[in-house]
Amino acid sequence: MGIFPQSLYNAINPFSIDLPEKCLLHPQAPLVLVLLLLVSGVLCVYLAAWAQARRRQPGALEFGLLAWAIAIYSLGYAVEISRTNLTDVLWAIRIEYLGLAFLPALMLIFTLRFVRNRPVHRAVVSGLLAISFITLGLVWTVEHHSLYYISPRLEPGDYFPVLIFERGLWYRVHLSYMLLTGSISPLLLFWYARRVESRRRSQMALLGLGALIPIVVTFFYAAGKTPYGIDSGPLALSITVLFFWLALFRFELFQIVPAARELALDAVRDAFVVLDHSLRILDMNHAARNLPEAAGWKIGQPFPRQGSLGEFAHYSLQRPGGELEFSAVDENGGLRHFKARSYPLKNVFGQTSGSAILISDVSETTRLIQHLDEQASTDELTGLLNRRSLMQWGAKLVEQSAASGAPLGVVMLDLDHFKEINDTFGHKTGDEVLRCVAQCLHSGLRQGDVLGRYGGDEFVVFLPGVEFGGAMQIAERLRALICACRMSGELSSITISASCGVFVSQAGQTTCVDDFLRQADLALYRAKGGGRNQAAV
Repeated sequence: MGIFPQSLYNAINPFSIDLPEKCLLHPQAPLVLVLLLLVSGVLCVYLAAWAQARRRQPGALEFGLLAWAIAIYSLGYAVEISRTNLTDVLWAIRIEYLGLAFLPALMLIFTLRFVRNRPVHRAVVSGLLAISFITLGLVWTVEHHSLYYISPRLEPGDYFPVLIFERGLWYRVHLSYMLLTGSISPLLLFWYARRVESRRRSQMALLGLGALIPIVVTFFYAAGKTPYGIDSGPLALSITVLFFWLALFRFELFQIVPAARELALDAVRDAFVVLDHSLRILDMNHAARNLPEAAGWKIGQPFPRQGSLGEFAHYSLQRPGGELEFSAVDENGGLRHFKARSYPLKNVFGQTSGSAILISDVSETTRLIQHLDEQASTDELTGLLNRRSLMQWGAKLVEQSAASGAPLGVVMLDLDHFKEINDTFGHKTGDEVLRCVAQCLHSGLRQGDVLGRYGGDEFVVFLPGVEFGGAMQIAERLRALICACRMSGELSSITISASCGVFVSQAGQTTCVDDFLRQADLALYRAKGGGRNQAAV
């Protein structure tokens, strides 16, 4: 019986009943192992409850379910190794598999949720969990088939009875599934660790190391290399959860903490780029990858210094908080407008360690402002400058003429007998005539001339740098273009002509745009009095 009597062993270890002699060599071993499993289970229950309290945060649900599964597995295995008959052991195993069956799927779902920064697609979740549910169903009905355990029996182990069985078909499927999904998780975490900034890289490496522990233990257990036939999976998984918990608290970056921020940044239309002190890209959101200039941007690579945005990014390291408006041509050849703002990033010592650049696509706003400006400054009927804008431009030209001493001419045109056209053909036809005249006038101007609709059927042209003779030539050319203007269709019989008043100011003669227009209006009055369809000064 060994160095301890059977009665004394039973008193010390209440979990062992009628064990063989060689199980009594170390009577405390089962109790110590059971206590370790209980502690691991309670720890996992705590972490699961902790995640449950934060279930509204991205990633908390996946972490909590994983912790619950490990807790059930640990507590169930504690019950299994404390039983001494096959019926009790099989019932304990049924409880274990409420967690164990789902561990491969939950570990992979948790990993995918973490590295991809968004929830795993429901179809993927359903596919992963389908195998788990099949495994659970086969374990709970194990006495009716041989798909999982073949001829299960208890045999004496070094410390406690051990379940011995031949592996059924689905047992091999589940084991392969566990090894495959368990291998994918650390590989994904280590691979993504290379693509993120240094602080998060340490976090991912710690998570990858934690995910690697149970897969290594599972390989040894599947090969029959674990000491005394003990399934060390629950303890290994508890260590894994501790690694995950450490990554969560030590780095304060785990998916539960930053995911809401990252998902929000990926959801917004504004581009966001994080640069370190050497202008290296630490992170960027999805919108940044879609910028016209972002083809060569990669996390971990230097930010390009050429172009207006590159110069701004470089400048923002010296003076954060600046703004830049720039334009770029997209892949479709369209011109897009952007506004960039830089924000300083401080380290724990309050020193600037980098900058974050927020880039907003303001194309729609820019186009709207341009449209509103055009509406505010453009005559709706003819598309020319309206009277207010025409007067503003005229005032600027008068000031420039007075300052430089260069001459400034002005031509005022009024359509002849326009009232008769309205009365005979209607105002709609009159509008068509005005549009036709506007096009003719626009085609006869030089670059730099300013044309606008003064009101009704009157038009005004400012002619910078034009002497008297040149102004008269332009006025005659414009009058001839109006006479040549012909309407289409039934309105082709309408004859259009105009009278022109011309005024040219020499340096210092006048500094008021109203004086210009008054003099041009007097000239126009003389042209009409002289028989119309002519230019007068």
